[in-house]
Amino acid sequence: AVTSEGVLVVLIGDDVEEVRRSHPVAFVVDLASPQQRAAGPKQAERQDRHQRIHCSRDAVLPDTALSPTHVSAARHVRPSRGGNISWDLRFINIKNDNHVTPSSVDVSVGSARRHHAGQQQDWRWDQMRSGDERLFGITVLADFVLNEGIDGILDNITERAGANAIAVNPIVTAEAAEGEGSWQPPADAGSSPRVFDRPLWGKTSLWVRSGPSYQPNEALYSASRYKPKQPNDLTESHGSLVGAFIDAALERGIKVYLQIPSITPSGLQDDDRPRLPNGEIPDRMADTGSLASPANRAYAGAFILDLLEMYPNVTGFRPDWPEYPCYKLPEAFQDFNDHVARWAADNGFDFGLIQQDVGRFYSYLHGNLTNTDLEEFADVERGKWAQTRLLRQFPNVYAWLRLKR
Repeated sequence: AVTSEGVLVVLIGDDVEEVRRSHPVAFVVDLASPQQRAAGPKQAERQDRHQRIHCSRDAVLPDTALSPTHVSAARHVRPSRGGNISWDLRFINIKNDNHVTPSSVDVSVGSARRHHAGQQQDWRWDQMRSGDERLFGITVLADFVLNEGIDGILDNITERAGANAIAVNPIVTAEAAEGEGSWQPPADAGSSPRVFDRPLWGKTSLWVRSGPSYQPNEALYSASRYKPKQPNDLTESHGSLVGAFIDAALERGIKVYLQIPSITPSGLQDDDRPRLPNGEIPDRMADTGSLASPANRAYAGAFILDLLEMYPNVTGFRPDWPEYPCYKLPEAFQDFNDHVARWAADNGFDFGLIQQDVGRFYSYLHGNLTNTDLEEFADVERGKWAQTRLLRQFPNVYAWLRLKR
């Protein structure tokens, strides 16, 4: 609940009615089980508190901004890991106790109304900020700028969402014939199909082809074996839209970041790819390059300079996949590329010992685990002590994490 001072307050209690009478707040979160509520607060307090703590750890709140005036209650019931009991999670409004489902919750972004001490007042989300303005950004792919127009998107971002920053990619696209270009949106980790909530060219999924939104300066890439993506007819016909979008957003006081891929040059070669402790290239979902490769680093530096030459007024950059994405377990054990070995030696790390211990740890996880090992990770402590033992068993794993940091 938001008080007149703009403070967010959440109270947790067994006796919901008592909390509501004694505190002028808009919401009370009740994490007691139905049996505990029926027994009353005193009896509930004597019941297994350990179970109720597990219930609160399992709480799942709606991933939305809630307008207190319209929310009465959201109900969520499921077994608890703490003791297989059912429990209710309720948002209770001061003015009435009518229950609504999460799907009927009113979401007000930009402005909302609240009740405090019997008075209704208008407020805006920025009243919840303290000190410096907090960054609230939304990524807007240039595809949507092409489809919906600059002003319409910026109106939605500022007036409806209340965001003060955007990230846009320096790529322009067009609908393509089946099998040409890439399928969008891409499969989620290679499995479940996805669709766009906001259609592109009237479709929620489709084939698209793309091109850079600018003419690259190839001279900047002379120190790298990798060259920039080449412009095409889309660059010529639609490329200027990205610059116009950036300028329009900045004029409205919106911070603008260029969303860029990590190390993904065209024609990436194997000696610039991350490796496992045994030297093999892992089974990967994301074909990003080794961060220690001189060719990759030269390419990344040239890419940034190239973009700054074209868009010198951007606020900054938002790298996508800034390190090594871990869709699959082997990807978590990158990078033991020879380039990293040289970097480690120059920075005081014993790379040989690190490679040996991490390799043993990798082998242990891929053939020596038993159900007993996994029981601790399924327990309430989530394997805290097991992790400590593993770090003692393979001590240079910690040095490896320090190296990666």
